[in-house]
Amino acid sequence: MEKDNLKSILLQREIPEPSQNFDRQIMDNIYKAASRRKTEKKYLKLMRFYFAAGVVLGMLLTTTLINIEISIGEQVYEIDKIIFLIPIIVTLLFLFEKIYKATLYDKRKYKEINQQDFL
Repeated sequence: MEKDNLKSILLQREIPEPSQNFDRQIMDNIYKAASRRKTEKKYLKLMRFYFAAGVVLGMLLTTTLINIEISIGEQVYEIDKIIFLIPIIVTLLFLFEKIYKATLYDKRKYKEINQQDFL
């Protein structure tokens, strides 16, 4: 009796079918994930380029910058070039940290296929 009751319940249950545009939705999600990956790679390359340009310009600035002298009345103030170099060094360290984190994130994301991107 119990088996018949279970059979009747299972027969009454409807199996959900995917919608008509299920394939199109899946392909759209795959396309979006691929285009997002392409965009992320582009921005990572730009980050690396700007970091390298900053390092080169920073080295040029360091070697060519001289101490600046400002005269106010009879007094002459000499501003050491280290005052100008500190913000540049801090900015480059900040960029290096961002590039390092982005590279680690990119490698981890490449290794782990995230199913959320496709569903």
